[in-house]
Amino acid sequence: MKKLWRLYNDNLKRHPIRTKTVMTVCIGALADFGAQYCTYLGRKLRDSSNTEKYNEKNRELSNASMKQSQLSLHSEYLQKNDRFTIDWTRQQGMWAYGALFQAPFGHWWYNFLDTQCKRRIPQAWRVTFKVVVDQIVNATVSNTVYLTFVPWVEGRADYEWARRKLRLDLLPTLLVDCFFWPGCMYFNFKYVPVPHQLLVSNCCVLVWSCFLSFVCHDDGFLRNMDRFNPSPYIKEDIKYLKDSRLANEGL
Repeated sequence: MKKLWRLYNDNLKRHPIRTKTVMTVCIGALADFGAQYCTYLGRKLRDSSNTEKYNEKNRELSNASMKQSQLSLHSEYLQKNDRFTIDWTRQQGMWAYGALFQAPFGHWWYNFLDTQCKRRIPQAWRVTFKVVVDQIVNATVSNTVYLTFVPWVEGRADYEWARRKLRLDLLPTLLVDCFFWPGCMYFNFKYVPVPHQLLVSNCCVLVWSCFLSFVCHDDGFLRNMDRFNPSPYIKEDIKYLKDSRLANEGL
């Protein structure tokens, strides 16, 4: 472990952006893998529950051949959906987001924020100032880019889709963000050297990207937060995104 840490630090000094890019892509891919697997487990639990209801319903059928036929079709459906497979298109979206935005932007942002604070902000207020500014700027930009760029790379988003997705889910996402990131970033800014702040941030991103992956790929995930969204177009946007998803799935 010490050798790996020393190797990381050596590469960070010689090739900072390249090293941070590799780290960011790996962490993002792992987070999306976790989100995909959780989705698979959730679907498997739902299918198991539906199977029990389905079998109970079929016990009431009087026609034995009809019962056997329907049970056979249901069994085939479960077998097709029983095995976990990685959605590589989603993974490619995460790779592109990490390599083209998160790593270079994070490298620049933490250095820029530290430099400006040293010049303009008193020592006693620097950490608090960094947390507030990071929450306003970094959180807004990063979540906006994620919710639009990743679906675009996956080939399922155009301008209208992105506009409606942001109108529906960006504000609820930022509200959840306020309960997760300020504490993480306070620790990061107060105790972690600037060259390693992106690494610590990415460790938190492992959890946050898993959450964002659900938001990005499940339009119903944040619907309990709709009461905090002042948009008058919520129902219209939900219908549009649902129809778009069904069209992409060929249904």
